[in-house]
Amino acid sequence: MLALTRKALEKARSGGGPTLIEAFTYRMGNHTPRTTPPATGRKPSSPNGPGGIRSSRFRLYLKGKGLWDDAFESRVQKEAEDLISRSVEEAENVPPPRPEDLFVHTYKDMTPSSTTSWPNSKNS
Repeated sequence: MLALTRKALEKARSGGGPTLIEAFTYRMGNHTPRTTPPATGRKPSSPNGPGGIRSSRFRLYLKGKGLWDDAFESRVQKEAEDLISRSVEEAENVPPPRPEDLFVHTYKDMTPSSTTSWPNSKNS
């Protein structure tokens, strides 16, 4: 991707015009619980996505350089799971926003119509 971007940049700088670069990313899960993989047209795991061929190749590369072993993988996996658990718990303890917060935190100054819609909301 980097090489392609550099080539496109050089082309543009030399007067060759713009370049469209099409790139695909792979989703770890569905958009929502109601979105199933057949509805999105993508398979749940792609050989090029997370846990696929590229991840395996990178892991083997790091092992070959002495930068990856089973102890490292276990430690990183545990740290990631702990971080996710703490983050989910913290997010679940955040009180729900008030409806008027949509306006208060969107506009610098409340508009006349939003002020009359939410009489108890504060101006900025």
